[in-house]
Amino acid sequence: MERLKQLAEQVYKGLNPLDKFIDATTFKLFKNNGKYVIILNLPFVRKEEINLIKTGEELLVRVGTMKRIMLLPRQVAAAESVKAELDGSILKLTFGGK
Repeated sequence: MERLKQLAEQVYKGLNPLDKFIDATTFKLFKNNGKYVIILNLPFVRKEEINLIKTGEELLVRVGTMKRIMLLPRQVAAAESVKAELDGSILKLTFGGK
């Protein structure tokens, strides 16, 4: 137990481990010029590591071996075209067209 306390002190340096250390949004969804846009924050990720698959109302986002399935709102899922752009750590998905 003592070694665990030592490790906690090294990692947190007196801070409360239950505190919120990062105040960032994992994703945003909004409408812009009649198109729906999803912004994902993907720090430390290269373009080659990202794989996106849209099936029906689901969007599978795979980064390396990690994956997340997002349920899309009907209006977004109905879009026939999807454009993806990576700018630094920000992945922008634009859904448009019927």
